[in-house]
Amino acid sequence: MPRFKHYIGSYNQGTVVEYEVTDTTHWVQMVRETMVSCDDDARFNGWGLIRKFNISTGNGSSYVGRLPEDADKNSWIKDEKTNQWIMEKDVS
Repeated sequence: MPRFKHYIGSYNQGTVVEYEVTDTTHWVQMVRETMVSCDDDARFNGWGLIRKFNISTGNGSSYVGRLPEDADKNSWIKDEKTNQWIMEKDVS
C-alpha cells in the first residue's frame, strides 16, 4: 500500500510525535464535485489508499479503506500522484 510514514521526532516531553507522510495514488475520477484518487490496491481489490478533494469547498482528506460506493469501476484514469505532509500524533 503506497502510504509511508517516516518518524521525524517528538516534543512536549515525548507526548506528541511528528511524521512525514507520503501518499502515492495511481488512478483518479470525478464523483460529482469530488475528485477521488486511489492506489492500485483500492482500484483492483476494493481496499487501499483513497484521497478525496472537493472542488467546491477545497476540502481534502485521505484514508486507507474502501472506495466510495458511488465510484464507477469503468471511469478510472491513470494518474500517478504523490502528496507529502507533516502529521502530528498525540501518543500520551
